[in-house]
Amino acid sequence: MGADIMDGGYGIHSSVVEWNLARTVQDAGIPARVLGFSWNGRAPKEVVRQARLAGHSGVRILSRDPDSHKRLLDDDIESIVQSSDMVFSFLDDLTIHMPAPAIMNWQNPEEKLAVVNISGLIGATIDQNVEYEHFLAALEELGYKCLLLPHVSHSNVNDIAAIAQLRVESAAARRAIFIDTLLSPAEVLSIVKRSEVVVTGRMHLSILALLAGRPVIALATQGKVSGLMRLFDLPDHCVEPTEGFGKRVARLLVHLEANRHTVITKVTSNLPTVRRLSQKNFELFESR
Repeated sequence: MGADIMDGGYGIHSSVVEWNLARTVQDAGIPARVLGFSWNGRAPKEVVRQARLAGHSGVRILSRDPDSHKRLLDDDIESIVQSSDMVFSFLDDLTIHMPAPAIMNWQNPEEKLAVVNISGLIGATIDQNVEYEHFLAALEELGYKCLLLPHVSHSNVNDIAAIAQLRVESAAARRAIFIDTLLSPAEVLSIVKRSEVVVTGRMHLSILALLAGRPVIALATQGKVSGLMRLFDLPDHCVEPTEGFGKRVARLLVHLEANRHTVITKVTSNLPTVRRLSQKNFELFESR
């Protein structure tokens, strides 16, 4: 499973091991593939070399977005197949009979809900709290009730801790609903289906929102998000989390509110194609 670990962005050693393992399996006569992953275009030389060896040996390499696909081609890597993230193959009917998480009992059906994720990963490199204050206030001005949703929590990167710290510094965050535990993918999908917009620092939360047909503004990390938004013809909805990004997101939210129908149409019209691309991760190998 390629995910985020093939280009050395989260550690060179693990990426080299993964590529070498795939090539070894392929050379042993067992068809191998690397399921949909991102390629940031800045991979260390040894990671690129191992990827070239794997592709040359016949490992099927599935890029999960068009930007990653182009970067792989630019690095002269063979056997690439354009796909999309595996999560787009998530079975939506799993949520049909699932009751909403208890946290949703507070929701007033007449309120517009915005789901907002605060990423501990972004918070490790930039003081993001003042930025979130900007667009949380903008969401309130647009009439939204905000729900703060963590997506990742472990010893190194903790969204729950990032949200808790934001609530210390931000009055708008204290007025929002805070989910202080991680939910299952089906529970998250259930929540975003009840929302009107999602703003997130986590790519897979944006994927679940797009799967639900909801407009998303995603903060770009590791070169992963730009290609995802390009799949939905919404490149402007990918925002670099640099100083001042809060004001940029706030302006996007105002624009989204005025052009909501157009944005939703882009999401829903592109989703079937993206889901078909996701299925390429699981297609049977062609005989060689």
